[in-house]
Amino acid sequence: MHRINLKNSVKRQLLAFFDTYLSKDKVLYDIGCGTKPFAQDIKGRVKEHIGVDLDEGFYDKEHIDVIGSAYDVPVDDGVADIVLSSQVLEHLETPERAIAETARLLKKDGIFICSFPFLYPLHAVPFDFHRISEFAMEKYLNTHKMECLEIKRVGGFWYIVGMYFEMYLQTFDRGILQKLKIIKAVSWLFTWIFTLIHGLEGVVIGKLGSEKALATARDRWTVNYIMVARKK
Repeated sequence: MHRINLKNSVKRQLLAFFDTYLSKDKVLYDIGCGTKPFAQDIKGRVKEHIGVDLDEGFYDKEHIDVIGSAYDVPVDDGVADIVLSSQVLEHLETPERAIAETARLLKKDGIFICSFPFLYPLHAVPFDFHRISEFAMEKYLNTHKMECLEIKRVGGFWYIVGMYFEMYLQTFDRGILQKLKIIKAVSWLFTWIFTLIHGLEGVVIGKLGSEKALATARDRWTVNYIMVARKK
């Protein structure tokens, strides 16, 4: 059982998709690469890992191989076997344009791996523009001649409670409380409590119903989506 932590949950699922879809003969374009947080996980598993990001973005240009935006990558059509977009779409004013550009970059049967939040607080303000449901995303994909192959959801009611409670406590982590590490300790304790409740919920629903029943109970409380699509 893993302690509730969205960043780690999303990364574990992305790594599972990397195991399935990456291979040493592939060229991967990492759109909105930032600091290339998956560089070590991808290294040696593809022919090229090409980072794309803005000239004047949140990060320095150390990890950027191609200066461009999610709407306009200055390369030819069909150069990518795989396009990766991790936690980027919510920061785009018109995310469907980015999906269209992804489709342009991909070869036929190329793979699009993406993750994006849904029930998640505002962040990177004021550059937080959208929350996209799985239904909107599938519509975008179909419009631009891609089909969803796999979709994984991170969440559940108790997952959200644990995640939000920990984030809320951080607002008090200052002054004497920070020096004494009280908030850190309380946060750790309660997050584990909610993690155990989340796990127990899964066991109970699984015993009473099925995996489908568990999915039905948790899907409506999705915090983050991780999807794989293929260009038709």
